[in-house]
Amino acid sequence: MLMDKLLITSKPVFVHSLWRSGSTYIFNVFRRSKGGYWAYQEPIHEIAMNAKYNPSILDDLTSESSNLRHPSIGLPYFYELKEIYPAWSNIITKNIIYDEYFGGTSGETLKMYLTALIENSRGRPVIQECRTSSRIGAIKQMIGGVHIYLWRNPWDQWWSFKINEYFDTACLLCINATSAPKVIDILREKIGFNCFHDDDIKNEFGYFSLKRLSSRDSYLVFYVLWCLGMLEARQYADIMLSIDMLSKSKCYKTDICNKLSLFDISDLDFSDCDIPNGIYLDDDYDFFLRTEIVAHEILIHGGFSGRDIKWLCDIAKDIRNVNSEESFASRKEIGRIRKCFLDNKDRESERLCYLNKVVSEKDEHIHHLNKVVSEKDEHIHHLNK
Repeated sequence: MLMDKLLITSKPVFVHSLWRSGSTYIFNVFRRSKGGYWAYQEPIHEIAMNAKYNPSILDDLTSESSNLRHPSIGLPYFYELKEIYPAWSNIITKNIIYDEYFGGTSGETLKMYLTALIENSRGRPVIQECRTSSRIGAIKQMIGGVHIYLWRNPWDQWWSFKINEYFDTACLLCINATSAPKVIDILREKIGFNCFHDDDIKNEFGYFSLKRLSSRDSYLVFYVLWCLGMLEARQYADIMLSIDMLSKSKCYKTDICNKLSLFDISDLDFSDCDIPNGIYLDDDYDFFLRTEIVAHEILIHGGFSGRDIKWLCDIAKDIRNVNSEESFASRKEIGRIRKCFLDNKDRESERLCYLNKVVSEKDEHIHHLNKVVSEKDEHIHHLNK
């Protein structure tokens, strides 16, 4: 019996999620716990690639410097990762970050990387990551461990993405992944997405940062990834954790703690969990629900069932914040501001699309001129002979 308990206690804990789902909060709950955890914040992050030869950059990102509206977490985000830098610096590769977002390869490098983190932990390892939502099953098969899927209602989560451009760009890198499932192929065609791969991940970020999507396409991409993560978690996660319910319900907090205790995960304090909920009007419902219908059609054509879609609809509807104490005037003003924001984003997307088209045409023209000049040079060279 004691041996069984020791085996459970030694199991690594994985917290999978998409961005802006309260993942930094959950990470910090483990970090600040007295339960003997060694928690990694997003170790499968492009910053880890950039830090291969300069680990000091892992000190630069803190809750105070990030401007991401995170609560103060004391130490830098990547403190634990830097502490064991020699153990992983020669293992991490670009491919494991976004190229293998959907798996599809042997996963051997990812396995080696995660194993290095686990074996060099100074406590029970906890790996909180936002780039593994569609490979929970693969990691569970490779590594074992306890797998928690953290999720948030998609409307609030997508709006939280708008704090900066990083999250929309990261989603594009996800659907740029190699060995993507049929659903992603259909999504790419739907939004006119062209893949772009480079040996340097910075160049990929630079490329996709200029490929701004319309608001509807932005939500479509996010929501398809949200659905795929939820369906993956339903099949492989040991616990599905709603950050919305964790914020709202004391009974839910108790229930989650009881579920975690079955895996000998204890000494976690969720008492300060508080994630905001948006206020949505008829226009918002129209925007989201129409886009979700398109996403559900993509999922059906990609091989998912009507039961899968119903489950997704039901679980999102159950958590959505329908009632609000805000006055009608306040709700109307919020709706007006939200619409202005999206209209501006759409105009920006259209301008960038136009500019990209102009640049592409100019590049083709320059290429043609260079070809003509080269042919002329060859002709002159031939005449001189």
